[in-house]
Amino acid sequence: MKPLEKQTAYLLLKATTNSQWDVCDFALISISENWKKDLEKRLSNLMPFIEDPMFISMSFYDLGVEFYKNSNETLRISAELLDNRDSMLILADEQLIESLPIPENCLDCHELVCSETCTFAFSICDVDK
Repeated sequence: MKPLEKQTAYLLLKATTNSQWDVCDFALISISENWKKDLEKRLSNLMPFIEDPMFISMSFYDLGVEFYKNSNETLRISAELLDNRDSMLILADEQLIESLPIPENCLDCHELVCSETCTFAFSICDVDK
């Protein structure tokens, strides 16, 4: 993986978990045209509420993110690339991404929370809701 300043297919993010038995160090968002269109639509849905002082956030289900962990067999990928940043665009191929170590627990249902400041956060959804 290489950091880039221009638009790429992947966004690398710092990630953490509050689990005592599992590790999650970073996440990758696949930035497809559909994902960008969905994000633009979500932002436009958020705009009418931005000025409302009682508005906190709006949530959406999202499948465009995958979570990973660093391992001793591979480079400390997220620590080296991100350094003191929360996110960055990266260049990576599918073969490398498929070889990245994943957390032990299944993290496949994600909630994208959009705040009043138009910042975003992912969390794992409670599928029993």
